[in-house]
Amino acid sequence: MRPWRPLLVPVAAAAVLSAAVLSIAHNPRWTARTINAFCAVHLCRYHAVPFRREVLIPYTAQEVQDPNLPVGMHQVRTPGLTGAMLQTGVALYPLGLAGPRQNPLEVKVFSARQVSAPHGAVIAVGSSTDVVPANGHFYHFSRVLTMKATAYDSTWASNGPWTGQRSAIGLPLDQGIVAVDPSVIPLGSRLYVQNYGLAVAADTGSAIVGDRIDLFFWDTPAQTAAFGIQTLRVYVLDDPRLPPVPVPPTVKRALG
Repeated sequence: MRPWRPLLVPVAAAAVLSAAVLSIAHNPRWTARTINAFCAVHLCRYHAVPFRREVLIPYTAQEVQDPNLPVGMHQVRTPGLTGAMLQTGVALYPLGLAGPRQNPLEVKVFSARQVSAPHGAVIAVGSSTDVVPANGHFYHFSRVLTMKATAYDSTWASNGPWTGQRSAIGLPLDQGIVAVDPSVIPLGSRLYVQNYGLAVAADTGSAIVGDRIDLFFWDTPAQTAAFGIQTLRVYVLDDPRLPPVPVPPTVKRALG
């Protein structure tokens, strides 16, 4: 091994620095030519390549606590945007290996100009332990009950002599109307029922006592019967976006 060969890298690097100091008008092309001419005379096995490249500027992310999201959940409120910097300079490669897949031995940036500024992201971090997701929103709840659920519909088989009438608090029977025991869940309460959705405790039934709930469906009797008895979680909502439904005074008096 020739004793002067290990000096070639620092010599070539010194040429890069010298060319940068002398600047040659900070022109990457002229700088690369100067270095390559220097290496040709001194038998350097390195090659200088001028470059003009765009470098991404990463954006920062700010986290904000959100009491309306459950713990562990994140939501992007403001997406982040990366910025861009335009750089010009010279890169030093081993001779014959210059290219996009080859890492340069030395890089000298002559100029850097910001093309676009980064914009930070805002990420909401959930901090609540009393919210439940429903229809793309999160609602606060005050209680969670595990209940035996059955299904009923608008037919005589489900309603008997009350067929065609409204619910106990006067709302028309529709999807989202459920029957409860008022001593367990007060009438007018807003609910979220697992595998059913948002609901209103608007009806009662002689068989709906204790931890029982009856869910109204616009289905055929066969489909209602196929629902059977299921064990579901029922969330009693306490959220200003879903206030309780008013209960007529006559119904309150009837319930004592």
